[in-house]
Amino acid sequence: MTTNTSVSYSVFMSDYFIGENIRLLRKTARLSQAGLAEKMREAGRTHWHQTTVSRVEHNSQPVDDLEDLEALEGILGGNLYKGTPFGSRVKVWGDKVLMSNIESRLAHAQQALVDAQQDLDLISKFVKALKRDERNGDD
Repeated sequence: MTTNTSVSYSVFMSDYFIGENIRLLRKTARLSQAGLAEKMREAGRTHWHQTTVSRVEHNSQPVDDLEDLEALEGILGGNLYKGTPFGSRVKVWGDKVLMSNIESRLAHAQQALVDAQQDLDLISKFVKALKRDERNGDD
């Protein structure tokens, strides 16, 4: 089960303010657009390139993925939602989605661990059977 972290903005101005906030925070951090894109890729957001940053800053592409927004906030160290009608509500909602995503990943990891343990048990039984057959064949 994958948690969808995309957000549809109903207010165009939110995209404008988020794009503008990204531009201002990037310049404050003395990062080029290419530098920000590189840091985003280092943060695992591999679809970010200089052109992506440019389109976001010029409001021709929204940032509609909460994980992208969180990575940007972490890199730029500021509030991307300043001036938007969402304000801190987006952060609270984003935290809830993030927690849901973490819980989902944890459930998948726990199931993978159970599956791995079952595989280990089967392999162990197989190896014991081979050793037993080997001993019986040597007699």
